Amino acid sequence: MLEAPPTVTDTELLINVPDRPEHIETRAMLLRGTAHIFGQDSHHCVLCDTQTSLITTFGHPPTTAILQAIQCYPEAETLITSAAMQDQLTTVLEGWDCHPAVVHVLDASSPLPAPAYDCRWLHPDEIQNMENASDQVRNDLWVASFRSRIVTALADGQPAAFCFASSYTDSWWNVSVVTLEQYRRKGFGTACVAWMTARWAKRNMQRVWVADKSNLASLAMASHLGFKPVEELIVFRRLII
Repeated sequence: MLEAPPTVTDTELLINVPDRPEHIETRAMLLRGTAHIFGQDSHHCVLCDTQTSLITTFGHPPTTAILQAIQCYPEAETLITSAAMQDQLTTVLEGWDCHPAVVHVLDASSPLPAPAYDCRWLHPDEIQNMENASDQVRNDLWVASFRSRIVTALADGQPAAFCFASSYTDSWWNVSVVTLEQYRRKGFGTACVAWMTARWAKRNMQRVWVADKSNLASLAMASHLGFKPVEELIVFRRLII
């Protein structure tokens, strides 16, 4: 009887996956202990987050491992990979759209302006009662609240924008900003990021900003805040029919 090939462990991968901005989702998954690993090579494998079904690749895994992950997690809607894997995956991922994305960083020594609006921590109990937020925004914030504290910038005492760490590793935290439509382009998102950054700076954590190339508003905000592009990734998203 043939023995099954050995599987890669979290510990093996943590040794190989460097703590770099382009690997933040993969390394964060491993640190949380929520990674389901596909493949037998600790330098080339696929990971799926058992909580969110986010799929990432490390190295140049075989197509079979990627398809196995998608089959195992049919609810997965997002796959993040390197630019070098784009051609290989485009030919096999039917029903998925390809979105180039840019990874930006802002090192710990780069100052941000003082928040122009009052900011405070958002209590999770407040999320479902926000009448001026869409169902999608409330759901996104509710999910985020299980992994990160959320800061909100206030407009006349009411939440207008939000910032949280969608993922974090030993040295980096991934900046996520949500601004309610009626408050956009007024500085509320910037205020959130500045306030949140001051708290993370106490932990000597550096900031990562990932934006689709097609998301001009996000790219403009990253540039305005002083983030610099350092790497490109490819984000595949499943088409919802």
